[in-house]
Amino acid sequence: DWSSEINKELLRGMMMTACDVSAITKPWEVQQRVAHLVAAEFFEQGDLERQKLGHEPIAMMDRHKAAELPKMQVGFIDAICTPVYKMLADLDSHFHPLYDGCMDNRTNWNSLADLAKNGDIPDSSLKHAAKGTSTASKMSTAQSDDKNNNKGSSVDKGKSRNSKLSSNGSDHKHIPPRASK
Repeated sequence: DWSSEINKELLRGMMMTACDVSAITKPWEVQQRVAHLVAAEFFEQGDLERQKLGHEPIAMMDRHKAAELPKMQVGFIDAICTPVYKMLADLDSHFHPLYDGCMDNRTNWNSLADLAKNGDIPDSSLKHAAKGTSTASKMSTAQSDDKNNNKGSSVDKGKSRNSKLSSNGSDHKHIPPRASK
């Protein structure tokens, strides 16, 4: 019932959340890079809390727990992203590509979490974050890695959705405009 202010407010909140966490719906290479940049910021915040306030930061802000990022991403997707994108996709089929992207990235993060169980940090940008290199340095390193060697884990290779650019040069799925009523 869209005449209800409560329902309208709930939908607005869901759409704001969907926009805020939209990187989780992007192609794997973009999603992974954004997650690592966010993690680097969180680690810097955690370092400040440890140094200036003298207490241990929460896990997602603790550089010493960088290897747990894939597991934390799966938890974030399960708790926040999936319910929002599933509800929006159920509401209107035009949201389904966002839900599909979220689920594809969950699969990729889960694969990395399985590797991390053995103590492996499966990709170089996360290793840089764990060592404390700056965000700018990580971006430069990640871009250089992409251009120079195109190496990565098996998750990095071939499992990405939308790995080929569309005819208009975009790496996003084309969503037709919705007809007005």
